[in-house]
Amino acid sequence: MKRVAMMFAIAFVLTLSALAPAYAGAVGGSRYGQYSIRPSGTHTFQIAFRGGEYAKVVVDGDGSTDLDVYIYDRWGRRVAFDDDYLDYCYTEWYVGRTAVYTIKVVNRGGYFNYYELATN
Repeated sequence: MKRVAMMFAIAFVLTLSALAPAYAGAVGGSRYGQYSIRPSGTHTFQIAFRGGEYAKVVVDGDGSTDLDVYIYDRWGRRVAFDDDYLDYCYTEWYVGRTAVYTIKVVNRGGYFNYYELATN
């Protein structure tokens, strides 16, 4: 059931990208991947986003632990985050100019978490 919800969330993000060019996002198109993160682990991604548009990153875990997401610009400043006590994370921020952003996914729990990451 959770996988169906994630697919709807991804479809929603992609639909927004198609309907509103201001949400076009990542350079080269949207990204999607499935990952496994170890207990207390961190995954880091480097993704370029187009300037003058909004970027979105969605992370959806398997429900076993708390996942947090932090987005940093090229100067190391945090531009967006979702660090509540869930393993579903949604972030959105305005990209002033085309640049590479660092996305950090952190597992706050003591178990592996299998998650999906998607961008617009």
